[in-house]
Amino acid sequence: MMDIFFQKGIGRYLWLKWTGVVKPDNFYKVQIASDIDFKSNLRQFDVKDNKLLLKSKFPNGEYFWRVREYRADLFSDWSDVAKIRIISNKPEQ
Repeated sequence: MMDIFFQKGIGRYLWLKWTGVVKPDNFYKVQIASDIDFKSNLRQFDVKDNKLLLKSKFPNGEYFWRVREYRADLFSDWSDVAKIRIISNKPEQ
C-alpha cells in the first residue's frame, strides 16, 4: 500500500506508472475503484503510455487500481491490484 499525503494548498495531481512497453498499436486500460472488487466508484481510462496523470481530486480514503494491455483483438490479464490511501490535512468541502 502507498500512503499519499497532500498538504494544505497543494494540488492533488497523482501519477500512476507501471512497467510496460509502449507501442504504436497498443494501449492500456487503467481502472480505479474504492473497493478491491472494482464494483464501487469505478473510473476507467484508456492511455497510450505506461503512466497516467490523474488531475481530478479524489476524496480522502482508500483506492485500488489495476492495469491491462490491449493489442488489436488481444489483451493481457489484469495486473496485480495496488492500493493507495489518500490523506489530506485540508478538510473536505
